[in-house]
Amino acid sequence: MRILSWQPRGGLRKREFLYNGLNAIAGLKAYPSSANYFLVKILQKDISSATLQAALLSEGILIRDCSLFPGMDSTFFRVAVRRREENRTFIDAIKKLLDINCLT
Repeated sequence: MRILSWQPRGGLRKREFLYNGLNAIAGLKAYPSSANYFLVKILQKDISSATLQAALLSEGILIRDCSLFPGMDSTFFRVAVRRREENRTFIDAIKKLLDINCLT
């Protein structure tokens, strides 16, 4: 018997889209989650979650800096699963910021 947890309409597809999109970006590692957000580690040196948060905020995108969470440091942030269009906008924005290396 297969048990599926309840997800809002299209929730599972949105989660997979965001998770796969984040892990396809060089310099990021998203961790699996059953919550409505993903914990992400920044693998690129010299980029902090606070710096990334500020850069994304200027684009109208909000992430949660997790640097003060117990057991984490300035390389962790959290992002909520949103509508597919919003997830795509987020993935495109963070990819652009990391690809052009404008955060260091």
